[in-house]
Amino acid sequence: MSQPSRPTLARYGGAILAVLLATVARLALRPALGAQYPFGIYVVAVALAAWLCGTGPAVLALASGGLLGLTLSLSHSGMGALPEGALLTRVGLYLVLGVGAIRIGRAFRAVRLRLEREAEGRRRAEGHLALQALVLESMTEGVSIADEDGTIVYTNPAEDRLFGYGPGELVGRHLGSRNDGPPEEGARFVAGAIERLKAEGSWSGEWRSRRKDGTPFWAFARITEITRDGRRYRVCVQEDVTGRKAAEAALREREGQLRQLADSMPQIVWTATAAGAVDSFNGRWFEYTGMTPEASLARDGWREAVHPDDQARLDAMRASAVGEGELFDAEVRLRRADGAYRWHLVRSAPARDEDGRVTRRFGTATDIDDRRRSEEALRRGEERLRLALEAGRMGTWDWDIGTGRVEWSDNLPEIHGLPSGGFDGTMEGFRLLIHPEDRGRVEAAVAASIEGRSGYEVEFRVLRPDGSVGWMSGNGKVYDDGGGRPSRMIGVGMDITGRKLAEERLRASEAQYRAVYDQATVGIAEVDLAGRFLRANDRYCAIVGYGAEELIGLRFHDITHPDDPPANLERFGRVAEGPSSYTIEKRYVRKDGTTVWCRAAVSLIRDGGERPERVVAVVEDVTERRRAEAALLESEGRFRGLMEQAPFSVQVLDPDGRTLAVNRAWEDLWGLTLDRIADYNVLADAQLEAKGVLPLIRRAFDGQPARIPAIEYDPNETIPGRTRHGDPRRWVAAVAYPLKDPAGRVREVVLVHDDITDRMRAEEVAERRAAELDAVIDSIPDAVYVGTAEGMTKCNANALEMLGFTSPADLRRGIADLMGEISVRWPGSGEPLKPEELQFARALRGETVIEEVVIRRVDRDEDVHVRVAAAPVLLNGKIAGAVAVNSDVTERRRFEEQLRDADRRKDDFLATLAHELRNPLAPIRTALHLMREPDDGGHERVRAMAERQVVHLARLIDDLMDVARISKGRLELHREVVDLNTVVRQAVETARPQLDDRGHRLSVSLPGGPIRLEADPTRLEQVFWNLLNNAAKYTGPGGRIDLTAEAEGSQVLVRVKDTGIGIEPAMLPRLFQMFVQLGEHRDHSQGGLGIGLGLVRTLVELHGGSISANSEGPGRGSEFLVRLPVSPGATPEPARPKGGRNDDDEGPLPRRRILIVDDNVDAAVVMARVLARIHGQEVEVAHDGPSALEVAARFRPEVVLLDIGLPGMDGHEVARRLRGLPEFERTPLVALTGWGQEADRRRSREAGFDHHLVKPVDPDHLVELLRNIVPRPTSPDG
Repeated sequence: MSQPSRPTLARYGGAILAVLLATVARLALRPALGAQYPFGIYVVAVALAAWLCGTGPAVLALASGGLLGLTLSLSHSGMGALPEGALLTRVGLYLVLGVGAIRIGRAFRAVRLRLEREAEGRRRAEGHLALQALVLESMTEGVSIADEDGTIVYTNPAEDRLFGYGPGELVGRHLGSRNDGPPEEGARFVAGAIERLKAEGSWSGEWRSRRKDGTPFWAFARITEITRDGRRYRVCVQEDVTGRKAAEAALREREGQLRQLADSMPQIVWTATAAGAVDSFNGRWFEYTGMTPEASLARDGWREAVHPDDQARLDAMRASAVGEGELFDAEVRLRRADGAYRWHLVRSAPARDEDGRVTRRFGTATDIDDRRRSEEALRRGEERLRLALEAGRMGTWDWDIGTGRVEWSDNLPEIHGLPSGGFDGTMEGFRLLIHPEDRGRVEAAVAASIEGRSGYEVEFRVLRPDGSVGWMSGNGKVYDDGGGRPSRMIGVGMDITGRKLAEERLRASEAQYRAVYDQATVGIAEVDLAGRFLRANDRYCAIVGYGAEELIGLRFHDITHPDDPPANLERFGRVAEGPSSYTIEKRYVRKDGTTVWCRAAVSLIRDGGERPERVVAVVEDVTERRRAEAALLESEGRFRGLMEQAPFSVQVLDPDGRTLAVNRAWEDLWGLTLDRIADYNVLADAQLEAKGVLPLIRRAFDGQPARIPAIEYDPNETIPGRTRHGDPRRWVAAVAYPLKDPAGRVREVVLVHDDITDRMRAEEVAERRAAELDAVIDSIPDAVYVGTAEGMTKCNANALEMLGFTSPADLRRGIADLMGEISVRWPGSGEPLKPEELQFARALRGETVIEEVVIRRVDRDEDVHVRVAAAPVLLNGKIAGAVAVNSDVTERRRFEEQLRDADRRKDDFLATLAHELRNPLAPIRTALHLMREPDDGGHERVRAMAERQVVHLARLIDDLMDVARISKGRLELHREVVDLNTVVRQAVETARPQLDDRGHRLSVSLPGGPIRLEADPTRLEQVFWNLLNNAAKYTGPGGRIDLTAEAEGSQVLVRVKDTGIGIEPAMLPRLFQMFVQLGEHRDHSQGGLGIGLGLVRTLVELHGGSISANSEGPGRGSEFLVRLPVSPGATPEPARPKGGRNDDDEGPLPRRRILIVDDNVDAAVVMARVLARIHGQEVEVAHDGPSALEVAARFRPEVVLLDIGLPGMDGHEVARRLRGLPEFERTPLVALTGWGQEADRRRSREAGFDHHLVKPVDPDHLVELLRNIVPRPTSPDG
């Protein structure tokens, strides 16, 4: 059933309220009216309910008012005071008037509702008109509406402002009359647009217009067609795009200037995208390489000009630089047009926009072949910005502030890049479209507009679903609800992405142009045609020593060296006439008076009209090269004189690689003289080729100095048998330097050797020892750290594993830094160590430390207990570092904790054992005391009590013996096929005294048929007796214990459930451990040793089963579940009587001579009295081995009951000696002992015993054994 709506409940509530108000009014008028007119006031309430609430509530008011009026009448007049006819008349009149009031109220209600709907319709119409008016008035784009002939019938204020006309002045003119040209041309333009409009449904384009004052401008127009009252109109929306067109023209002009500047530079200049793809070269590239533009700009076509050996290195550096967005430079070899390779310094720099994004890459390649013939080139770049978005689109929106709903015009989702219906109609949905960085500004503008009841205009970015960012211009106005509260905001949104992108492109162009100056690797300066500085980059200022501001106003002639030829200045004066570029080397005088040699490339820059505008000079500092050339000429003269006196080896080679001269140090080094190497050619040395250094030596023959890395060289391998040294092998490094003639040709190569043989052999020894040390460290099972305060220099794999690191590099940092990541605490207090307290840090201060700490691994939440041994490493008496050996003692500490726990449990066990042994001894002692008194009939009850305590002691000892067997792995099962029901019943019979003693109710539910198990019946009975005994002990008197058994597939499930004290959840996992007790119940009167459940679990698992325990907590009882495998198809052995005797065994015990030997005098005497007095046997007693042999020789016993644990000569030895006597060779020997394991029984048999009884011996069992012993005939002489 659906619930009534709130308005419905309100209407019915209003009816009830009207009735209640009428009742209050009637009660107030009761003193004046008395019993008259009891229903009149309710007729008024019914009429009000019908008018305000409707027919249903009015009927409810009629019924409730009638009942209340009737009640008032009866209460005033009494039940019998008013005639029955008068009462019915009043009620009938009330109903008639009430129905009439309902009809009249319903009519008034219908009139009221119709008037409200009409008023709402007028408000909506007024809102729509206001919206349309606001849309047209607030639009920033001009809107004009024309009829089918193109005559303008309406313009909005923006259209009037766009063309410079007043309101209404354009009405009546033709749309084409505003064209920047003759009227007929404008008419033709509009006619063509209308034709496309008819064919395609809309038209848009740019056209050149003219304002009222004659000013021309560019406009972007969109024309659509609408139909109103059967007539067709053309709506033209347009905006001024003159600024954008000017920006595009300026961009094209700037790009032309950049290309002209690049073409005038002597270096190779190239540009690339942000991704590194080269898209242009200057003319110098094509002039140098001889490649065509098509071949160069094809996909990596320029790489053909790069030397094959340099391509891989260049590609790697290029990829790295582009990925990181950084500067890079490289030295690579570029192929000249004639096929020769020359070294170039290739440099590339990124150009960034205002937001720091890389937009382009610019690069240069400078010929540095005089210093080196290769340059590694990388290109960096970035994608071109594509700023071609559609401009000028707009749409309307209406925001209901109260409900939060936002209505968009049909085209506004498309402007935002959303599919039709893709906007969810909420202010939050619009907010999420705004760029996060602009949301606050837009929200502030909207909030201020609402607060001030004013309009707003704001430009902001939007995020489109395709990931792009657009720009919008938003305008809006707030309307209130008539009560002064803002209820609605209406506005327009216009796409201004085109304008914003044009502005961005202009800024990017300026940034690119600035990048040529600010990031160029050469000096660049601009001067006017008179030579006055206009601007200079940082590199140029660094070369000439002036600041950029200081150069402004100076002429470059002012800083030219006065001794330079005047022709240099004359060439600048003729640059405007031609040629437009030239290159010279000249000197500048720096601000500090020093001179700098420069290579200058001068180029003329022309404006868009090809008129000379300014001159650009690209300058490179060649001072060092000039100095080097001068120094070279001077040093060559000195070289010859110094060569012979030099203490180092010098070898002079001709251009063909043959030796021209050597000094004395060379002869000593190799044991050779010049005449013995006349046929030796260094350029053909296969040993040098194999060791990879010959290419470096050839570089010197090509004119480049080369440093040769150290190699081990053996002259006997190349020119065998010529050296005078026994072992001529030497480790040498070398420098090869070319000597050139004035023409720059190599005429000699000087090879200088550095003999490092002693150092290399010492390093080999050091490396071998370091390797041995590493091997030792790696073989140590502990964590080893060696290092300094700056970090660890060596560590083994165990060190990384202990801390949780994966790489040795993780430890190569300072101690304070490491302590910020590694948690090290004192084991006792848990306080963290300070960096200066760390054992390694203390060892660095000279201490030798052995301590334990706790370290938290960094890779997982795990503590490691560590024993740290740290000591300083001394070198020449000074501390050079420290070494620490960390031993993981976590397991040791855990084992120590387990030992402490086991020791505690041992103490608890011994205390409990003493308690458990004393408990039965106390009643036994009391029973013995009572039996001293004359028998008044209670001795039998006391004897039975003592017997129960003795049985309890025997079971306690049996359990302890079983625990010992389990701990040694000697507990054995004697399996046979048994019936579970029989075993359970015997266990119940055994546990019955304990159950009855505490008044428990035991419920046993067993399957109807037999369940066959292959088990040891005695041990299985021990399992269930222990569980029943455990339930009896831990259940209060009068409790309930349930034992059930049921088959579960190939297993049988036995449950023992009690209503006892329950088990704590934390104790359940430890419940079956040995010596574990319920700690909070140790004082329980029935508490045990804590071995019963551990013994039960072992016995169950030996049978291939499992046991578990459940409890809902303290006081909620517990349940033990035993699962055992079923043995199908087997026949169980018949049940044996438990501790009873067959009827055939009844009768007096035959009289025999029995010798009892026991060092326990009381036990021996008591047993002798039982056998002699009760059973009529002839008994002798002995208390040690020798006396036993004497009594046996005299007494000639027929049976010997012999204790094993006798002092001195034990029972085994006594048995062996008796068996050694002929008269006792066949005499039955019965062992009496506290040891009952299988090994004990085996030793008894080996010593000659016939039977083995475990103390305490059950007297009935002993009597039964004596009755079944058949006397054996002794030897004839006995």
